[in-house]
Amino acid sequence: MLAEIRSLWIGGALSRLERVCLTSFLRAGHKVYLYTYDEVLNIPEGVEVLDANAILPKNKVFTYGSVTGKGKGSYAGFANHFRYEMLLKCSNTFWVDMDVICLAPFYINDELDFGFENETYINNAVIGTKSAGNKLFSNLSKYCDNPFQFTRWDTFKFLIRKLIGRTWGRGDFSYLPWGITGPKALTGFVKKGELLNYAAPVQKYYPISSADWKKIFFASDEHINLEGAQAVHLWNEQLRRDNLDKNTVFDKESLYERLISDLKLDE
Repeated sequence: MLAEIRSLWIGGALSRLERVCLTSFLRAGHKVYLYTYDEVLNIPEGVEVLDANAILPKNKVFTYGSVTGKGKGSYAGFANHFRYEMLLKCSNTFWVDMDVICLAPFYINDELDFGFENETYINNAVIGTKSAGNKLFSNLSKYCDNPFQFTRWDTFKFLIRKLIGRTWGRGDFSYLPWGITGPKALTGFVKKGELLNYAAPVQKYYPISSADWKKIFFASDEHINLEGAQAVHLWNEQLRRDNLDKNTVFDKESLYERLISDLKLDE
């Protein structure tokens, strides 16, 4: 049975990029659910809108502060908490970020499904669960409620940043270091729970690394290997930090535009 696809959007209208990504899952035959707190425009036909308050109340929404540098203003930290709480409550479900293009249908063949983004970290842009109530997501959600607590996988740099957040920031979530509740936390709790056997190799969901994100949007003579990939993560945060408009129609020879054309995602 095809898995359900769920995601979250905070803000105004969806850009072309988010529409393309949601449409890719619809094209693959999935039921797609989008959680929102307010009215959102440009949602593709076929996507079912759900009240995000059913997962976490709107008064918990926060953005990263200036301590994260270029990450300032991003909702990513809150979205981390939201996905863990949502996955705790749902079954036969994948959380996918709004910058993931589906290349093949998503099925959940094990209790959990996620993938490495590199040799070190499991990314949380794509996470699947067969059953509700999995302890992994309970632990992650509790950690997001108190993210300044020290963990055994914290580097010295992050210990110092957490200490600053505890003291100077008085526990304000805007003082959170970038990614502390994202891939770092997911990887830490997966290892702690001895769940590494569920982690897919890099090629499945992250065939193009964050460092190579420009190869997605700009034409290149370099061959990009998508063999065996089930999805492509577009690394939207890099676009945001470089002030690139997500409504842009990029070079028609770019991987992004070729995928849109081949999968008929702009129709």
